[in-house]
Amino acid sequence: MASSSESNALKRRVYVKGERLTIEEDLLHEFKGHRNFSKDDIPQAAIINRTQRPISRNLCGFLNTGVGGVVYCGVTDGGEVQGIRLTNYQKDHVLLSVQDLFSRFEPPVDSSMYTVHLVPVVTDVNHIPEITAHPIDLEQRNTPHLLRTSKYCWCDRDASAQHDFGMLPPLYVIEIEVFPWDPECKLSVTPTTPIHPLFCNEERLYFIRRLGGLHQPSLEEVIQLAEADTARYHTRKE
Repeated sequence: MASSSESNALKRRVYVKGERLTIEEDLLHEFKGHRNFSKDDIPQAAIINRTQRPISRNLCGFLNTGVGGVVYCGVTDGGEVQGIRLTNYQKDHVLLSVQDLFSRFEPPVDSSMYTVHLVPVVTDVNHIPEITAHPIDLEQRNTPHLLRTSKYCWCDRDASAQHDFGMLPPLYVIEIEVFPWDPECKLSVTPTTPIHPLFCNEERLYFIRRLGGLHQPSLEEVIQLAEADTARYHTRKE
């Protein structure tokens, strides 16, 4: 019979701060210590120093590989869980940012092709506290968020004000999961051979996932990928 702590863990999926994940960065998994989804979100200094890359590149790579994958925001390159603090308003911002980002891909990515999970980060898996949310002002919540910029949104300023009063929002790992390509998807290249199109991100750049990294394909490689997809499809049909 499961203990109460095990039962709690089963009811609510959580990460433990400081734990090292058993998975590694590979074909299906990517770790990020930030939540800058598009190039527009990255501060100028980080662009100049090349210390950050937009998460859109990894999502693009997962889409073009066709087997899916997950980006974990709030996990270091070494696989250590740190988490990202998010208020309720910032959680809204994250979901809107991801939705906006995928709408800027070419072709635009349908919402059925991905999902976003905000998984709590705790300090002790044997003691999973209830997450106490600060009261939500519905009028404020309907205020438009500032997207596609590295400047602070109003929700970030609100979080900073809460911090000044000693109120720390909970930590989360943001999981952005891209599903494996579905041949029935309306974005299929042709109705007779439903292979996936080649997606480019908001920078109009193309990427393919290769083990734990990204690769920008040549035209010859794009043709080879299309031929391989076509062959796999017809093999399944036989």
